[in-house]
Amino acid sequence: MPTTHMTSTVRMNPDWARQACDERGGIASFAEAINADRSTVYRHLSGETEAGPRLIGAVLTAFPVLFNDAFDVIDVSVSERRTYRGRRAA
Repeated sequence: MPTTHMTSTVRMNPDWARQACDERGGIASFAEAINADRSTVYRHLSGETEAGPRLIGAVLTAFPVLFNDAFDVIDVSVSERRTYRGRRAA
């Protein structure tokens, strides 16, 4: 039976991201600035996905912003499942 616990993750700060998109002229321009697809930016704006190292690096390189302004470290619940493997045949 899975157990649930909390862990930390990084997500783009949606308020900062919306403002950055507006200042760039829209989501397409923001996406171009960080060399990402528009769909990737939409997912981050909606909070549907975690910010990985490539996105973090792209944002910090393309914009004059501090990590703590552009990203949030948040706690999320996760399920832990144990997987049992059978013996391997010799």
